[in-house]
Amino acid sequence: IWMPGLNLNDGNAYDYAQRKRIIRAGHNFDEDILASARNIAKRYQCSKSHIRIMENLGLQIFDRMKKIHGLGSRERLLLQIAVNLHACGKFVTMRDALDCAYNIIMSTEIIGISHLEREIIANVVRYNIRDFDYNMVRMETELDAVTDSFGGQNEVMLLIAKLTAI
Repeated sequence: IWMPGLNLNDGNAYDYAQRKRIIRAGHNFDEDILASARNIAKRYQCSKSHIRIMENLGLQIFDRMKKIHGLGSRERLLLQIAVNLHACGKFVTMRDALDCAYNIIMSTEIIGISHLEREIIANVVRYNIRDFDYNMVRMETELDAVTDSFGGQNEVMLLIAKLTAI
């Protein structure tokens, strides 16, 4: 991408100012990410009304239990995406819908989230109604080397467990 009149330092300065809350971004990129997830759900013919109800209930639980689970706004966004995509596997088969949903999420790029975040979402969907088992969680990312904003391997597994429980 070529943008005349701008350079990398401008981008770094903007990013720093936004993180330190010196300036506010005029655009909410989280809404773009959610719109992308909703388009994926629409492509796999998920029920809009069901998703809207489940999203509302999931976010109410998340918000009211904030002191207990200690998760932030990025994790709330991951929960919203998972709720929007939780039924997409039923388009392929009703029998193995959770595994199909996992495969659909892992094979669909969602702009604005990292590969690790996509894996978290896919595992939350996979254990939506299935018993959660730490030993059965599928992760393509080498969690031993993860130093993401979520922490290490145990923190990622704990995040998946918390979002699954909600």
